[in-house]
Amino acid sequence: MRQLRHITAGLLTAVVLGSVEAQTRLPALSRQPVHGTPLICGKKIEQFVLLQSADFTPSDHFSADPLHGFQKGLFLPVSEDAHGVFFHGSNGVVVGRPYPPYEHESATGGIYVSKTKPGLAYGYLGDARKPAVQLTVMSERLRKDVLAKFLIGHSAPPGKK
Repeated sequence: MRQLRHITAGLLTAVVLGSVEAQTRLPALSRQPVHGTPLICGKKIEQFVLLQSADFTPSDHFSADPLHGFQKGLFLPVSEDAHGVFFHGSNGVVVGRPYPPYEHESATGGIYVSKTKPGLAYGYLGDARKPAVQLTVMSERLRKDVLAKFLIGHSAPPGKK
């Protein structure tokens, strides 16, 4: 029985440490402000628009990711690193606990999108508008059904209303 407890504790430690390592791997790259319209997989993406809130829970019930959804609104490109672009959520993101009681609240964050790999995106927490601020990128990539809710937004040409 004692040995089983040690094995269980060891497995839990490995899962938690693996999740922490995954969350810190992306922000370690240096970020800089976005200048102009970023290219995502060869397409200029000015912004993403979410017309309704996108609620989701991590698919892995043992996930330590606190991000549980995105508030509706604009997601603007604010900073980038060598591999992707951070789109800041104008109305924030939804965070909560992955275990009962499932309380949720709003936080600063957005979506991190790969520049070269289609469909590869992660949620993040923190203010990506400030390059010196440490961000927490989630370990679990966003599912296709969640990404499908993000529409590509375009600005109106000057002089048109």
